[in-house]
Amino acid sequence: MRLYLYMLCGAMLALASCTNDTLQEMKPDYTGKPETSAMPDGTYLVDYTVDNGASTRAGGKLPVSSLDYYVYYKEGGVLLKHRRISIPANQQWPLTRDNMTWEQRQALQDTLICGVDYRILFIANVDSALFNYDGYSAENPHPAVVKGDTLYQNARILLPNVPFHDDNMYCLWEGALKCIESKGVVNQNDILLRRIVTRTDVSRMTFEDETQHLKKTIADTYYEAACRGTIEDNITQCLEVFGSNLQTCANFRIAKEIHKYRDSGVPQFIIGLKDNKEILYKYFKEIIVDELTQTIKDSDIYINRMRSWKDADIVQIDYEDDSRMNSLGFNHTTAEFDETINHYASGLINLEDNGDKKEEFTIIGFAGSSQDMTANILSAIRFYNAGSDVSVFTIEGAVCSINQGINEWGKVICTPIAEIKSINETKADAKQYTLNISTLMKTVFDDCEKLYPGLTEAINDQFWGDVLYADDFKDYSFDKFPFNITLPALTTEKASEFIDLIPSWDITAE
Repeated sequence: MRLYLYMLCGAMLALASCTNDTLQEMKPDYTGKPETSAMPDGTYLVDYTVDNGASTRAGGKLPVSSLDYYVYYKEGGVLLKHRRISIPANQQWPLTRDNMTWEQRQALQDTLICGVDYRILFIANVDSALFNYDGYSAENPHPAVVKGDTLYQNARILLPNVPFHDDNMYCLWEGALKCIESKGVVNQNDILLRRIVTRTDVSRMTFEDETQHLKKTIADTYYEAACRGTIEDNITQCLEVFGSNLQTCANFRIAKEIHKYRDSGVPQFIIGLKDNKEILYKYFKEIIVDELTQTIKDSDIYINRMRSWKDADIVQIDYEDDSRMNSLGFNHTTAEFDETINHYASGLINLEDNGDKKEEFTIIGFAGSSQDMTANILSAIRFYNAGSDVSVFTIEGAVCSINQGINEWGKVICTPIAEIKSINETKADAKQYTLNISTLMKTVFDDCEKLYPGLTEAINDQFWGDVLYADDFKDYSFDKFPFNITLPALTTEKASEFIDLIPSWDITAE
């Protein structure tokens, strides 16, 4: 064991004596094989460049504006060396021997100790200077986006505090390396930089007729939850009272024509009305939904929610507490919440080819663990004008996890109003509606006339004007039949006190 340690220490001293300057002084061998004769014994050269014309697994070109090189001991994870390779802004990766400078060629070579297991990483675009915009500068630089890199297992890449651009998205390659040939050459020319961020395009659902969408949403949600039960009870109660009054009238001889139908006719007619009250339920739903549509449509809460996203310049995303995956381990598989980062989306609303705004923006960030639907939970979208820290309008009220995998492209379609939720059960005073039920419930009246000719005519002649029996129905008629309906005390001016507008998120993957 001691012999091994001494040999290792000696090799490390030899490695330390072999600086980058020594490598740069080596004369290039244009046959493609680096010169290694001047290297210390027990070391070898690794060359990360790609031969001219050689194939690479990188696929498409990736923009690289900075490149960091890390070497860790595989056992223990201690950092051996880290250097930043000089890269011009928006350099296309991979670098090949015909598109790089001599300095870059030398920087993409390294001298390592034989027989040691290394973990090698290339990470692109983690120079914090690449994010000196939106409030940052050389005098007020963006904070570092890498922390804890002295140990592989502790090393983290952080999301920036500003939006990504196309030329500064994080990319990474990791590989293992070991060579036992002293003064040998390892051509590690398969460096495949891959993005380690995930992209989500968020767009707004559009409607051919926004009023019809609102009407349907009210009918499907708010009416069902806040109105239907009370309204149907009101209708049922009204028919009960009318039936009771009419039967009482028929039981006495004062209304002689109606009395003739006391046992056969009046009971059946009352039953017919009650059995067909679904007709009234449906009719009233249409009336009330139309009224609610106009009330809500004119409210500030609705107008702001349905504003065009083109009215804003900047988008900010809110996430549920601790759900934002803003830290990624160097192992590029463990994303986690590290600290509060006020992470914006892609800054400006996305643009059409002609420069016009689209109702769309892009979120670039880290993915959480696979299938972890508790990560990256979007809770609100806030829209701003350039230069203002006061949001113009906000979409909130429902959450979704935008947690597709690393280097995946997802799409989210936001429906600004998918549900209208009641938050106040206060009722207004009953409102009276009058309907022509002889037309609306025509089948009931036609059946009655066939089976009991003259009954409805007798009711029209003798019931409506009877002070004693008609009671609340006095001076009304089948053509003007009264219903007292109780509704929520919702008004246009106080809409925000009675309803919440709930969005929905339809998530798909490219």
